[in-house]
Amino acid sequence: MDRHRLAAALITAATMLAAGRAVAGDGASNHARGPHAAARLFEDAGAAEDRGDHAAAARLYAEADALSPNAVALQAALNAAIAADDAGIGMELAERAASRDGEAALATLASEARDRFRPRAGRMIITCKGCSARLDKAAVDLDHPRWVSAGFHLVEFDVGGNHTRHLVRVDPGRIVRATPDSVAAPAPAPAPAPASASVSDSASVSGPVTGPVTAAAPALAAADTADRGGVSQAWFWTGVGLTALSAGMTIASGADTIDKHDQYTQNPTEAAAKAGMAADARTQVLCVVTAALGLGTTALGVFAVQWKTPAAQVTGAVAPTPGGAAASLRAAF
Repeated sequence: MDRHRLAAALITAATMLAAGRAVAGDGASNHARGPHAAARLFEDAGAAEDRGDHAAAARLYAEADALSPNAVALQAALNAAIAADDAGIGMELAERAASRDGEAALATLASEARDRFRPRAGRMIITCKGCSARLDKAAVDLDHPRWVSAGFHLVEFDVGGNHTRHLVRVDPGRIVRATPDSVAAPAPAPAPAPASASVSDSASVSGPVTGPVTAAAPALAAADTADRGGVSQAWFWTGVGLTALSAGMTIASGADTIDKHDQYTQNPTEAAAKAGMAADARTQVLCVVTAALGLGTTALGVFAVQWKTPAAQVTGAVAPTPGGAAASLRAAF
């Protein structure tokens, strides 16, 4: 019997003994299912650790401890989190250890994990009514603060069959709340007169959430405004299209960055580390480019474009959001 099977057997025996003292008869049999499942998870975690996948081992050990609280499983989870250098799971486990009266060795390990990971972790709360959500491609409990590594994370919502993806940035020491409508859209325009048309656009780039950008516009020709002075409307709509394209590329790049991180945790090689850092740098650059395009297009529409009729009205706003900003533009003509 290898060390992982031996430890799993000891965990099962200890927890079943406690269950037998607390519950009798059929109740004891039902209560013991948790320890049996925990022992299997402990063995799976040991196998993951043996093949070098410390991040997976940390999560499996943590799940085993959640099913059947045990200092051995929790200490193994903390050791695996430190080996994986995973700040999110490391802080989660350190908090769990602090809530228990454990052994001195466990308390020391939890303190080491807190000192190591706290400067590189933040918390995220995902809120979604009547829908489901995933964080970095894994199911997540809603309305529950969760420790995550600082940086970008992929949050997916499924609302009545409508699937949306957002990039959420979490800064160290901050708490970020993510919802399907984290970046508010502009208020709807008043009903237009029969002879007029109304167009509204919202482009958003922010630390917490970067969502898809949509725009609707009538066909406009540069010649319509050439004789009125100012910048042609064609430049404005070009900016809208570029902003939407850049936002889509940012989301795709963020998803690729997360994939690269997963590949590194499964196979921690120097090549995988370089690929992950390159993907992260690309995502950061795309975020800046998208923000600049959105703000630049807003300024162009407000201050420079000569709209089709003298009665045209253009309004814009830039509102701060946690970790970024949201820009909105409304044109009525």
